[in-house]
Amino acid sequence: MTNAIILLIQFAGQLVTILVLLHSVANLLLPPTNRFRQLIERLVEPLLNPLRKLVKPYRGIDFAPLVLLLLIMLVVWALPRLVLAISR
Repeated sequence: MTNAIILLIQFAGQLVTILVLLHSVANLLLPPTNRFRQLIERLVEPLLNPLRKLVKPYRGIDFAPLVLLLLIMLVVWALPRLVLAISR
């Protein structure tokens, strides 16, 4: 059971990471009216908006996706260790 929870955490982290990266690339390459870009924005923007309030753009560069990726990495690293510690 513990392994299943850890795999689920890792899978969710990888999925969100891929979505954030797709969001960043789509914003650079696709027009705002593109349906794929709009779909990715609907999925990722709720995660980025709270971070944008904390991390303001610097010289026009939005660092919120980078901060989100770092937070995902931290959660994917820490949560399995917490699950293992609790299950012992």
